Amino acid sequence: MSRDKINRMNKALLHWNEITDEIAQLREEYESSGWNTVVLHPGDVTAGTVSDDSPGFRLVVPSSELEALEDLVGETEASFDEFEVYHAPTDDLTFYVVVLQAASFRRAVFLPVFYDPTRDSEITEAVNNCSHILIETTTIDENRTYRFTIEDTDVFNR
Repeated sequence: MSRDKINRMNKALLHWNEITDEIAQLREEYESSGWNTVVLHPGDVTAGTVSDDSPGFRLVVPSSELEALEDLVGETEASFDEFEVYHAPTDDLTFYVVVLQAASFRRAVFLPVFYDPTRDSEITEAVNNCSHILIETTTIDENRTYRFTIEDTDVFNR
């Protein structure tokens, strides 16, 4: 693990409670409107190149959360074709809460992602120059993985 990654994770921890509180409020809004939701709490977020050399974010989540995601997604992974992105800027990191939606099924997945714009140049360049961003979720043993594609990278420039 690189020193930059450790520094980024330490910076993220400073803001983690605030971000998770915001996610809880968003989740409550969705659920009060009849949506089924899953919130992922990654132990690690990597920003840069993920599967298939695509730019994006790789989230390592607990097995129990990936199982909850699996239950929610079921056979509808491709149906998660809508999204909302909430920007939560801090002084030292760029945070986003990505809400992936399968609107026809009234299902939503909440994903916190972040990067350090001074150190994570690969994702910064991708946000500015690529047609899509991939969000990959897996467990530490990587025995299951879900991938979601965000086709509008402009949402990560706000």
